[in-house]
Amino acid sequence: MGPRLLRTFSAVITHGSFSYAARELGYTQSAVSQQIASLEGELGVELVCRRPVGPTQAGARLMVHVASILLRIDAARAVVRRVKGKTTGRLTVGICPPAATAHALRIIGEVSRRAGAYELTVRTS
Repeated sequence: MGPRLLRTFSAVITHGSFSYAARELGYTQSAVSQQIASLEGELGVELVCRRPVGPTQAGARLMVHVASILLRIDAARAVVRRVKGKTTGRLTVGICPPAATAHALRIIGEVSRRAGAYELTVRTS
Protein backbone atom coordinates (compact mmCIF):
# COMPACT_ATOMS: atom_id res chain seq x y z
CA MET A 1 0.00 0.00 0.00
CA GLY A 2 2.35 2.66 -1.23
CA PRO A 3 1.60 6.34 -0.74
CA ARG A 4 0.95 6.91 -4.45
CA LEU A 5 -1.78 4.26 -4.48
CA LEU A 6 -3.28 5.55 -1.23
CA ARG A 7 -3.33 9.15 -2.53
CA THR A 8 -5.07 7.96 -5.67
CA PHE A 9 -7.59 5.92 -3.69
CA SER A 10 -8.29 8.89 -1.41
CA ALA A 11 -8.80 11.23 -4.38
CA VAL A 12 -11.22 8.82 -6.08
CA ILE A 13 -13.30 8.41 -2.93
CA THR A 14 -13.18 12.10 -2.01
CA HIS A 15 -14.27 13.25 -5.48
CA GLY A 16 -16.54 10.29 -6.22
CA SER A 17 -14.99 10.20 -9.67
CA PHE A 18 -12.03 8.64 -11.43
CA SER A 19 -11.92 11.60 -13.85
CA TYR A 20 -11.82 14.28 -11.16
CA ALA A 21 -9.21 12.31 -9.22
CA ALA A 22 -7.09 12.05 -12.38
CA ARG A 23 -7.28 15.81 -12.95
CA GLU A 24 -6.35 16.57 -9.35
CA LEU A 25 -3.40 14.20 -9.37
CA GLY A 26 -2.18 14.96 -12.88
CA TYR A 27 -2.79 11.42 -14.17
CA THR A 28 -4.90 10.00 -16.94
CA GLN A 29 -8.17 8.35 -16.00
CA SER A 30 -6.68 5.05 -17.18
CA ALA A 31 -3.71 5.47 -14.82
CA VAL A 32 -6.07 6.11 -11.90
CA SER A 33 -8.09 3.00 -12.79
CA GLN A 34 -4.90 0.94 -12.98
CA GLN A 35 -3.69 2.23 -9.62
CA ILE A 36 -7.00 1.39 -7.94
CA ALA A 37 -6.93 -2.07 -9.53
CA SER A 38 -3.36 -2.52 -8.30
CA LEU A 39 -4.30 -1.55 -4.74
CA GLU A 40 -7.31 -3.86 -4.84
CA GLY A 41 -5.14 -6.66 -6.20
CA GLU A 42 -2.56 -6.15 -3.48
CA LEU A 43 -5.21 -6.27 -0.75
CA GLY A 44 -7.31 -8.95 -2.42
CA VAL A 45 -10.57 -7.04 -1.97
CA GLU A 46 -12.67 -4.59 -3.98
CA LEU A 47 -12.32 -1.11 -2.50
CA VAL A 48 -14.27 1.05 -4.96
CA CYS A 49 -17.74 0.58 -6.40
CA ARG A 50 -17.55 1.71 -10.01
CA ARG A 51 -21.16 2.80 -10.60
CA PRO A 52 -21.82 5.01 -8.81
CA VAL A 53 -18.24 5.61 -7.66
CA GLY A 54 -17.89 5.20 -3.91
CA PRO A 55 -16.20 3.06 -1.32
CA THR A 56 -17.15 -0.54 -0.69
CA GLN A 57 -17.36 -1.59 2.95
CA ALA A 58 -13.66 -2.49 2.85
CA GLY A 59 -12.89 0.80 1.08
CA ALA A 60 -14.72 2.80 3.73
CA ARG A 61 -12.71 1.08 6.44
CA LEU A 62 -9.46 1.79 4.63
CA MET A 63 -10.44 5.42 4.05
CA VAL A 64 -10.65 5.93 7.84
CA HIS A 65 -6.88 5.33 7.99
CA VAL A 66 -5.67 6.88 4.75
CA ALA A 67 -5.50 10.53 5.85
CA SER A 68 -3.44 9.77 8.94
CA ILE A 69 -1.14 7.41 7.00
CA LEU A 70 -0.47 10.02 4.33
CA LEU A 71 0.00 12.73 6.95
CA ARG A 72 2.64 10.61 8.71
CA ILE A 73 4.41 9.92 5.42
CA ASP A 74 4.44 13.64 4.65
CA ALA A 75 5.80 14.36 8.13
CA ALA A 76 8.55 11.77 7.64
CA ARG A 77 9.49 13.35 4.30
CA ALA A 78 9.64 16.75 5.96
CA VAL A 79 11.97 15.45 8.68
CA VAL A 80 14.30 13.94 6.09
CA ARG A 81 14.31 17.18 4.10
CA ARG A 82 15.19 19.03 7.27
CA VAL A 83 18.31 16.89 7.61
CA LYS A 84 19.19 17.77 4.01
CA GLY A 85 18.73 21.43 4.86
CA LYS A 86 15.91 22.00 2.38
CA THR A 87 13.22 23.06 4.80
CA THR A 88 12.23 26.25 6.47
CA GLY A 89 10.55 25.53 9.79
CA ARG A 90 7.59 24.30 11.72
CA LEU A 91 3.92 24.44 10.89
CA THR A 92 1.22 23.96 13.52
CA VAL A 93 -2.40 23.79 12.42
CA GLY A 94 -5.45 23.79 14.68
CA ILE A 95 -8.61 22.18 13.38
CA CYS A 96 -11.88 21.21 15.04
CA PRO A 97 -12.54 17.44 15.01
CA PRO A 98 -15.55 17.53 12.65
CA ALA A 99 -13.43 19.42 10.09
CA ALA A 100 -10.55 16.93 10.30
CA THR A 101 -11.66 15.04 7.22
CA ALA A 102 -9.36 13.09 4.92
CA HIS A 103 -9.60 15.90 2.37
CA ALA A 104 -8.72 18.61 4.92
CA LEU A 105 -5.77 16.63 6.26
CA ARG A 106 -4.50 16.02 2.73
CA ILE A 107 -4.65 19.77 2.05
CA ILE A 108 -2.82 20.52 5.30
CA GLY A 109 -0.12 18.02 4.33
CA GLU A 110 0.22 19.59 0.88
CA VAL A 111 0.49 23.10 2.34
CA SER A 112 3.15 21.89 4.76
CA ARG A 113 5.09 20.21 1.97
CA ARG A 114 4.94 23.30 -0.26
CA ALA A 115 5.96 25.54 2.62
CA GLY A 116 8.95 23.30 3.32
CA ALA A 117 7.98 22.74 6.94
CA TYR A 118 10.20 20.18 8.62
CA GLU A 119 7.72 19.60 11.41
CA LEU A 120 3.96 19.48 11.02
CA THR A 121 1.63 19.37 14.01
CA VAL A 122 -2.12 19.08 13.62
CA ARG A 123 -4.05 19.81 16.79
CA THR A 124 -7.72 19.14 17.33
CA SER A 125 -9.72 20.68 20.12
